[in-house]
Amino acid sequence: MAKRSHEPLRKEEKRKLDKAGLKKLAGIFRFMLPYKGLFILGLMALGLSTFTIMAFPKLAGELVDVATGNSKYFSSIEQVVITLVIVLFIQSIFSFIRVYTFSNVSERGIADVRKAVYQKILWLPMTFFDSRRTGELMSRITSDVATLQDTFSFTLAEFFRQVLSLIFGTIIIFYLTPSLALFMLLTFPVIVVAALIFGTYIRKLSRKTQDKLAEVNVIVEESFQSIFVVKAFTNELFQINKFTKALQEVVSVAIRSSLYRSLFVSFVIFVLFGGIVAIGWHGANLVQANELQPGELFSFVFYTAIIGFSIAGLGDIYAQLQRAIGASERVLDILALQDEAEPVDDQRLQLSGEIVFDNVSFSYPSR
Repeated sequence: MAKRSHEPLRKEEKRKLDKAGLKKLAGIFRFMLPYKGLFILGLMALGLSTFTIMAFPKLAGELVDVATGNSKYFSSIEQVVITLVIVLFIQSIFSFIRVYTFSNVSERGIADVRKAVYQKILWLPMTFFDSRRTGELMSRITSDVATLQDTFSFTLAEFFRQVLSLIFGTIIIFYLTPSLALFMLLTFPVIVVAALIFGTYIRKLSRKTQDKLAEVNVIVEESFQSIFVVKAFTNELFQINKFTKALQEVVSVAIRSSLYRSLFVSFVIFVLFGGIVAIGWHGANLVQANELQPGELFSFVFYTAIIGFSIAGLGDIYAQLQRAIGASERVLDILALQDEAEPVDDQRLQLSGEIVFDNVSFSYPSR
């Protein structure tokens, strides 16, 4: 099973999420078409699962209203609890179908991708192998295909779910409490934009730390590969000092990155909860003026949290899609190469045993 990567994107991994990039990702999606029935079923389950879970905050608010004697739809707490349990049970069924179908489609489709890449590589001419390292080819079948597997089994489902949650949640809060929703719109985007700007700077520092660590690894690799030269010229102390200096640079950049990350965490906690306090303050004033029921305020805070998590999740999903586009580009480049003529299965060679060497020559294709 593929593992999701939460490391910041390296420069070579960045891809534009535009029409051309999505077209490359769609080029891999053709391997999923034989299983489109299961995929469509998973999409339907995804939509229904998201829709049913959006009823949970409203019902939780009704629980508060029943307790205070202001509910319009229920007469007892037990009725609300039973309805909540039924909604959660239905949602769990849809979630099971979604996870199972997406996993099934991705496992089968990605197996076809691996087979196609492996088969293509074996049929490529020797000139292809002369210009590429074994590790690079292994990376195409392992790392790149694993990234694509993660995309089709998790990232796409999460993308659709977050978008649907954002749309449904926004519609619901404007329908239930339009005045409070407008107040939220005046404060929430400022928080999100500030967090994104802060997060971008921290990701740059994280990439710089990775670059410095890569330089350290290069020093280690060169010294080990050329250990005979190091020993011959008694350069042990020189290499150790060089390694120590590079290591200190890594620590310096990492500490600087952790400083800004700590400030970022404190900033997010303060501003996020500050925004919730501001919304709660305005909502409490509406409750006090009998313009809003306590349960509606509770539901609104719940929906606002769902919307916030959806927006935050889209940032990570965007980075995952960039990785997937880069992986699909590299895989499709291999699949598009001209390979050697494949033999026909029903065509058998007729050998008579007479062998003649006439004007025979030999040379390496890449030399």
